[in-house]
Formats: sequence, structure tokens, C-alpha cells
Amino acid sequence: MLPINPTRRAGGARPPLCILAAALLGCAAAARADDPAAAPPAADPPAAAAPEAPTAPAAAEPAGAPPLAPTLTPPQEAAVLTVSPHRLKEAIDFLAAPERGGRPSGSPGHRQARDWIRAQMAQIGLEPLGKDGDFLFPYPSHPNAGRLQRNADGSIGPHVNDTGYDVIGLLRGSDPDLSSEVLVLLAHYDHLGVDKKGVAFAGAFDDASGVAVALEVARALKAPGAAPRRSLLFLITDDEENGLSGARAWLAAPTLPLDRIVLAISADPLGRRIVPDYGPIVLAGLERSPQALDFFRETVGFAEHDVVFVHRSLIPRFHSDHDCFYELKPPIPAAWFTNPGMTFYHTVGDTPDTIDYRILLDSTRYAARALAYAGNTNRRFAYTGVPPITAESALAASVIFRGLLRSTSLTEAERTTIGFLFGELEKIEKFGRRKLDAHALQTLGKAFFFLFQLGYTHPGLVPPPFPEAAPGPAQK
Repeated sequence: MLPINPTRRAGGARPPLCILAAALLGCAAAARADDPAAAPPAADPPAAAAPEAPTAPAAAEPAGAPPLAPTLTPPQEAAVLTVSPHRLKEAIDFLAAPERGGRPSGSPGHRQARDWIRAQMAQIGLEPLGKDGDFLFPYPSHPNAGRLQRNADGSIGPHVNDTGYDVIGLLRGSDPDLSSEVLVLLAHYDHLGVDKKGVAFAGAFDDASGVAVALEVARALKAPGAAPRRSLLFLITDDEENGLSGARAWLAAPTLPLDRIVLAISADPLGRRIVPDYGPIVLAGLERSPQALDFFRETVGFAEHDVVFVHRSLIPRFHSDHDCFYELKPPIPAAWFTNPGMTFYHTVGDTPDTIDYRILLDSTRYAARALAYAGNTNRRFAYTGVPPITAESALAASVIFRGLLRSTSLTEAERTTIGFLFGELEKIEKFGRRKLDAHALQTLGKAFFFLFQLGYTHPGLVPPPFPEAAPGPAQK
């Protein structure tokens, strides 16, 4: 996940949450201000011409034909239950090991990660959809100024790179007509390199966890009888931490026609709760396609954790690969799939032993079920643009705040602030579907800012209990 202001990384100082809480309480009583949550306008590069598709296009449905009921088949549900927390851990332990040197693009550790992902895709049985019949999709890249890497001889030096490599595999759909329609699951395998002392920014949460999830979803749905009717493209990108360059490179020269893509989802980052005993699964950006939002609301029962739908504009600080799909002409519906437990984000503390495999396992099974569910149907999702923020966003935030109020991990100051903000969110609900005024927008912005900051102050158990442990009181 790429911060819009990348200078605040590597363990920069963070204000104590008590100061943030006081500031929030003071600001809430201040005069109304302009909307702080508006996202910056996205660039609009032209869509590139697409090469040949892997299969013929699906036949058009008759006008007025009802959509097929999206369901999971028994083989699919059985396959989802094979998702293994142990395999997830093995993947993260490898990708985020000190030997990978923080995986800056083009470094020796990065190449090891790339080749491991490529081998995993081949072992799973995905079809290569990079270039020249390979899983690899090379493209011109460039070093990231100020970033350091560990060289093959163990020395520390400036980041050096001229070629990026996405790793891409296809799980072909089971329906001869619908298999030409594609759902895309993205994650990125690059990270930030090492600090001046040679300590790796391991990037377990950001985003070795997303890669592990993508591979485990692919493995589950590749089981006999488990493939959905539509195809699934697993796009493991490079250079996400370098301006989302890997995703943009593939979209500029895609290896399948872009008009075949129904929806794209970026898994980034995953595997941490906000506080040790509560954290949601968040999907942001689906409001740009009301059909997709309505469809994915049907999936909330696929997870044990809360599934919350957040307006993308309420999280303006960060970017991930899904944002590139909004920039296309025409745009493609896309969503950001994340667990907002930001405790160790972009610090050397983001190591494998900090991953909470309870929420990661649930997030993986949710992703597998939701993608199978979407892949089994012929419903299409139109991109309609960025809608105004309405009271629905307050309801989404209220779900998270209600969960936090059940937590036993909060300080009294945190509980007081959460209770105050929860009350403010309830006031916003009176707006219904009307556009919110500036004061309500400001309150929502403060609420989401507080949520992201709250995770910084709660490192939780290191390591947290493995998934065999019972859920915490806030999850029941």
C-alpha cells in the first residue's frame, strides 16, 4: 500500500493517541470547515489496445434476461475449507524473511520472491499470462530515490533497478461462455528495502500477506470442480511502492482485453486487527459501482469478522493497485480489500511474527467465497463514477465503532473518544441518502482518521494466537 505522502515512513514519530483524541474532540466543537475527505482527482491515461483474449467472448444475454442466482457449489465450499493458515504462514515467512532484504524491486531478495511466486503459480496449475508464454510480465522501471537495498555480497547500497516484473496467472472459468469474463485479484510483492543499518522493512503485512492470500485463493479454487464459471486472473504486481507502476504497466499493455474484466480487487494489506480483539474486513471503492456494492453486500455472511463497505474518498491518504482501474477510459469497477490494522505499517517492525492469522484466515476464506460467488454469476457491474458521500458511510463507520466498543483493549480515553464519535455518527444517519453537509463530512473524516491512528497504539499480541484459538470477546 502506497501512502500519498511517502516521506512519513520507516518508523517516523507518531503523536500519542491521547493528543489526537483531544484534537478530535476539540475540532468537533469548532466551526464547520470544507470537506477534508475529498480524494485528489485521478489522472486519465488512455486505455491501451488489448491483445488477443485467451478464449472467445461470452455471448450477449437477451435484453431483460434475469441474472443467474450466484451461489457456491458444494465442491467450492469444500475447497474454501482447505484454505490453510499454515500455508499462509509459510508464504509470509518466506517473502518477509530477513534474507529477502525488504524486496525492493530488482534487488536479489526481490528476485528470489519473484521466482518463488512464479514457481507457486506453476505448482498450483495456473495458466501463465505474462509475456511469451511465461508468468512474468517485464516492463521498464526505475530506481526509487532514497531507497536502499541489500546487494548480493551483503553490502548496503542505493536502490538499483531498470526492469520490473509482474507475475500473472489465470484460473480459467468452467463455463465455455462465461470463461472469457475475468475477475482480477491483485496483490504486490515489492516493498521498501532496508534502513541505513541494513535492517529490512520486511513487509509482512504490506503486502506479503496479500500475496499469500492470492495464492491460497488460487490453490483452493483450482481444486476439482471448484473453478467458478468466470475466469480469475491473479495479478501479483511489482513496483506498487513505486507509484503503482507495475499495475499501470500491465494496464497499458494487458495480456487480455480490458473489456473482459468485470471487477478488480486489490488485497493490500491484510492480517492485522485495529486492536487485538477487534478488526473488520474493509472493502473500499465499491460505491463507484452501485451494482457491485449491492452484490457484495450479499457476501457479508461469508466472513466471521465484520465486513464493512467504505467510501473510497474517506481514505484519501493511501493508494493501492485498484486505483489504477479507475483511471482507465472507460473505468473498470474495482475495490480495495484490506484489514486496517496499521500498527507496524512501513516500519521495520512489520515482520511475520506480527501477523494475526485469525483475521488473515477469515479474510482469505472470505475472498475465496466472494470471488467464487461473483464468478458463478453472469451479473455485470457498471462503473458510474464517484458518488457523493451519504449517511451510508456513517453507518459503515458505526459498525466499526460498535465493534471497538466491545473491545477490552481500549484505554478510558480511547473509549471516551470512540463513544463520542459513535454518537456523532448516529446524528449523521438522519441525512439518509442525501449529500452530507460540510460538518458531517468533517466528522466522518475525523472518525476514519481516528480508526487508522488507533491501530498504531495497539501492537497487540506478538505473535497473536494461531487460528485454532477461540475468537476474542469483540468478535463473538
